[in-house]
Formats: sequence, structure tokens, C-alpha cells
Amino acid sequence: MKRLIKTGRYFQAVIRWQLPLMILTVIFALGAGAALAADISVNAVVDQQHVSVGEGLMLQIQVDGNDSPGVPDLSALTDFKVESLGGQQNSSSSISFVNGQLSKVSHEGYVFNYRLTPLKAGQLTIPALKLKINGRDYFTTPIDVLAMPPHELRDFKLRLHLEKNTCYVGEPVRLTVTWYIGRDVKGFNFNLPFLRNDKLKVRVDSAASGPVNKADIINLTLSGGLEVAARKGTGSLEGLNFTTLSFNLVLVPKEAGSIKLAQSTVSAKTLAPQARSRSFSPFFNDNFFGQSLYKSVVVPGNPLELTVKPLPTEGRPADFNGLVGNYSLLVLAVPRKVRVGDPITLTIQVAGPYADYVHLPSLRAQLPARDFKVPIEMAAGEGQGPLKTFTQTVRVRHPGVRSIPPLSLSFFNPKTGRYETVHSRPVPLQVSANRVVTAADAQGLGPVIGNKQGLKQAGGGINYNYDTPDALVNEEQATAGIPDRLVVGAVIALPPLFYLLILLIIVLRRRWPALNSRRAARNAYQTLRKELREIKPLGDGKGYEHLSKALTRYLRLKLNLKQALLTNADIREALYKRGVGDEEVKRMLEVLKKCEAGVYAGSAAPVKLENLLAMAGEAARKIDLSVRQPGGKKI
Repeated sequence: MKRLIKTGRYFQAVIRWQLPLMILTVIFALGAGAALAADISVNAVVDQQHVSVGEGLMLQIQVDGNDSPGVPDLSALTDFKVESLGGQQNSSSSISFVNGQLSKVSHEGYVFNYRLTPLKAGQLTIPALKLKINGRDYFTTPIDVLAMPPHELRDFKLRLHLEKNTCYVGEPVRLTVTWYIGRDVKGFNFNLPFLRNDKLKVRVDSAASGPVNKADIINLTLSGGLEVAARKGTGSLEGLNFTTLSFNLVLVPKEAGSIKLAQSTVSAKTLAPQARSRSFSPFFNDNFFGQSLYKSVVVPGNPLELTVKPLPTEGRPADFNGLVGNYSLLVLAVPRKVRVGDPITLTIQVAGPYADYVHLPSLRAQLPARDFKVPIEMAAGEGQGPLKTFTQTVRVRHPGVRSIPPLSLSFFNPKTGRYETVHSRPVPLQVSANRVVTAADAQGLGPVIGNKQGLKQAGGGINYNYDTPDALVNEEQATAGIPDRLVVGAVIALPPLFYLLILLIIVLRRRWPALNSRRAARNAYQTLRKELREIKPLGDGKGYEHLSKALTRYLRLKLNLKQALLTNADIREALYKRGVGDEEVKRMLEVLKKCEAGVYAGSAAPVKLENLLAMAGEAARKIDLSVRQPGGKKI
């Protein structure tokens, strides 16, 4: 009981003396936090408040008291096109020594930079923008901006021209943008609001339009990261001669109706001559003293409207995928004489306006699955302008296939106003079955037919051979018949010798392939290295195909494999039988798998051909050191 009383008195003392101290600590912390928050300020400034529509102005959001603020929320800037120009810390520190006293002053800050381009004319407002710093929200002060409509100038013109003003949904329409320039400019920027139109797909026009000098090309980056190659040239408009800068885009409408393209502009800095003050001497006749100044100009473009008609539903093919235009189809196959399972490379060419935007329908839907093995993923086509080429590898499943059947491509022809389907010509094939190698084929012998003729008993017994007196020979005259005996002996000996010669030829014939196989197995790796050095990256899957064939030849020679078509299971079983380790087997099978992927994917293969060649050489070297003969001896 006394202990409890003492404990209670102890807690009373703690509360009496330490509670006021804790309250003072909290008040001090809050005051310090408020003081710290009071040291942080956020401000927004612009370089000008009177601009033309399409002319950019610079916005800076300045943070004082913190060098790691959160990114400002700019979602409220709906009347401007916003481009981020990056940000940087604005921190500094200084040390001073006055009257023997050392003092240090530090300042922390950060600046965000943006370019804002007004999208419409009128009195616009940059609203209060929010930043989060140390978990607390800060806001800038709103800024008013007067956006004036641009006016066309004598020395600058902007013209936009549509290839046609009426089209169908999904039909590509070329748009040509030409800027006519009458004076020197610098720092120009195109503002094309239709790039952000949800009703349009906008692409770069890759169709070539004649030879061009590389020095006349200027690469531009438009809104959304769209990169175009603009051409410099000359032209005349309204009786005046200009330097021109032009580029082409392709508009693909996504829905029917009338699409009005918002006014496009180009802004630039141009040299403006200024009147000279008479107080200056002619000695100062140069630009350094402001004889001429650069001023901003905004050049408006002409308004455009595109009328889009819907695609008819009547007569629409089942395999129609939205392609609009007039196209042709050509299919080639190499090789055309194959065995079952051998790869066949199909080259499919589509020709027509804007063919580079064509997506080929799936071959799995056009080639019968019972006749052809077609990969699920198809290689992307290559080409520009009016021709696009697709390359795909397929395999024949059985010897009954006689041709690559006609492939089809459906599209809507805007000239005829109806759906059309083009078909390629069938490509004849010669397909043979896989040859099965038998034991007799391996030995080089035909079937052995036994002699079933039985023995015949002589009718007269032993005396039957000595039936007449002519069998008696005079011993004295026997020596005179020695030459005849030699001839008879030679005649008797020749058949056995001839038989032994035939037997020797048969033995050598049986052992010769084995000797050749061993010699080929010993030289297989050196042969592979020579072939690997000759393989070049062709960019279309051919290099991967050459590598795959080279590795297959190496494995056939090294392992003495006779199958017409080698599978991964065959290779795995043969390598294990020859004592190759699990790691080496997996490495070789992985290389073969990547080769197969490269054949189908071409330049889009997951592993570059140069790297795969090195992997193949290393895998073959490991196997060459590990392979043993069937008897257990290393080759």
C-alpha cells in the first residue's frame, strides 16, 4: 500500500513539473513550423501579357524557400497549349567576414519554365496554380492575358491545302502546309490545333515527292512529338516572290460529319528595321547599337473544313478491316520445292495510295490450318508511300499440298463507291514427304535373298564318277600336263579370289561412311566457325535463317544424325546420348529457339543477329568439347 502511494505521488510530481514543459515544446514546434511555412513563397510571372493567338509567352513559377517542390498542377490551363521547358534549382549561399564575425547566408529556391500559347482570342486568365511543398498546398496569383487575333502580313503568309474537301471515314487525305517567308526569321514555331482533334488521326506523309537536296530539309517537331521533314523552296503568291517552307501530313477521319480545322498559325522572330537617330555618327552603322531589332510576328492560316461521309453497310465483306482506297496484292513464295515441315518464306506486297498504313489481315484466317502451320504473331511490314512489303514464314503440314492458295484483301474504293476484294494468284508448290532412313539405307545394301535350292543326290553312287576307262591316266605322261594343270588351278583359284575382292569392297563400303562421318564430325566445328563469319545481318530474317541452317548442319555432322527433319527433341536426345551436359544442351536449344524467332520477326527479333552469332559460336564450342563417340571416346 505504501508503495502505491509513493508511485502516485511520483506521477503527480511528473505531471506538475513536466506537463508545462511539454506544452511549451509543442507551442514552440508549431511556431517554428509556422515560421518555416512563412519562409516559403510561390509566385507566377510572364514575360508579356499582350500576345496574339498562336504566339507563345513564357511562364515562370518561382518557389522561394524550398528547392524540391512538387510539380505544379496545370490542368486548369484549358485556354492555352502548354509546353514544359524544364526546371532548375535556384539555390545559393554566401559567407561574409565583418569585424571578426563570420556569417553565412543560404537561400533555397526552384523555378519551373513553361511556354503557353493562347488557343483563342479574348481576355484570358492564367488561374491560380497549385503546388505541394512538404505536404502543404501553395497557390500562385492569377494573371490576366489579352490574346488578340492574328493579322496577315504582307511579308508572311501561311496556307493550308487539303487534297480533297470530301472523303469517307478512314480515307487518308493529304494536307499540305506552306509558309511563305518574305524576310529573315529565327525561332519560329508552328501551332496546329487540329493535331489535338479527337475526330482525326494525324500521321506523317512518308510518300516521296521527287529528289530533294538534304541541305533543303529542316526537321520540325510538332505538337505531340510528331516529327516532320519540311522542305525549303521558292514560290509566288499574290504577285510576290517568297522563300517557302512546306511539309505534308495525312489526316484520317475517325467519324462522319463536318470537321472544322481550327485556325493554324506560325510565330517567329523577324528582323524589323528601325529609324536611325541623327545624333549617331555613321561610324556606328551596325546592328550592335540597335540599328535593327527582332520582333515577334504571328502569321494566321486559312480556315479549312473537311466533310466526312460514312461507309456504307451494304456489301461490306466479312474480312473488311477499315481499309479505304484502291489496292493490289502480289504474293511470292521461296522455295517452292520443299519437304513437309520445311520453312517457306512468303513475300506479300500491297500497292496503292498510302499503302504504308495498311495492316495485313491474319494469314491464319486465310491459310487452312490442316495444310499450313502459320505463326500467331506476324512480322510488321516495311515500305513507304505506295508500296508495303510483308514477309512471313509458313510450313507445309503434309505432301498433299499443291499450292499457296490465293490470299485476299478487302477495301472500300472511294472512286467507285463500293467495297472490293482483290486476290493474289496461287503459288504452285512441290511438296514431298519426309524420307525415312532404314537400317539397310544406312548400310548401303539391298535386301538379301537366300538360295533355297536343295542338294541333289547322284544316281550312281560314288562309282558314278568313274564309270569309263577314260578315267585311267598314264603316269609317265602326267608330267607333260603341268601347264594345263596351272591353267586349271588358276581357273579354280580365280572364283575364291574374286569373291575375296568383292568381300573386301563390301567391307570397305560399309566402313567408308563411318570413316567419313568421323572425319566430318572432327571438322564440324571449324566448318561452323567459317559459316558464322560469312553470315551478315540482312534485316529481314534471312540472317537468322542462315544461322539456323548452319547450326543444324553442324549438329548433323557432329552427332551423325540422319533424320530429314530435326526437332528439338531429336537434338536433345542425341546430345544426351553423347554425354553432353544439361547446361550445354539447354544453351544450344535456346539459341535455336531464338533463331526461329528471328526468322519470323526479321528486324524486330528480340536478340540482335550479331549477339546471337556469338552465342551460337560459344554454344557449339562447349558441345564440341563435350561430345563423345557411342563407345565413350571423345571425338
